[in-house]
Amino acid sequence: MNDDERELVEVFDRLRSSGLTVPQRLRILGYTEMTGYQRFATACGNAVRERWLDRTGHLPYKDLQQKTAGSGSHCHAIYPASWLELIDDTIAQIAKVTPGAARSAEASRHRLELEAIVNVDEVWA
Repeated sequence: MNDDERELVEVFDRLRSSGLTVPQRLRILGYTEMTGYQRFATACGNAVRERWLDRTGHLPYKDLQQKTAGSGSHCHAIYPASWLELIDDTIAQIAKVTPGAARSAEASRHRLELEAIVNVDEVWA
């Protein structure tokens, strides 16, 4: 392996350990329980990928990851942590034109808040 290849492997290793994926952000933002989630997630992933391609001129690095539902694995694009705001903004823009997306995210946020309250009460019991 030459120096350029070694450097590239090191960059990919750092990115894999600290990077973001669109599905991670969708879960955190509460969109996973909406009707039509898969189509929505695909649209978000495609939009973020296109923004990456426009800015960098190449496709994002992909990493094989376990599926969160069901068995198996598949590749997800990995983006640097500096892209957090851009990913979230892209998701929000697509959610504005996707029926039910905002309502689903809001319901999920309320559920997570209630779970946090319940967990806090258990700690203080």
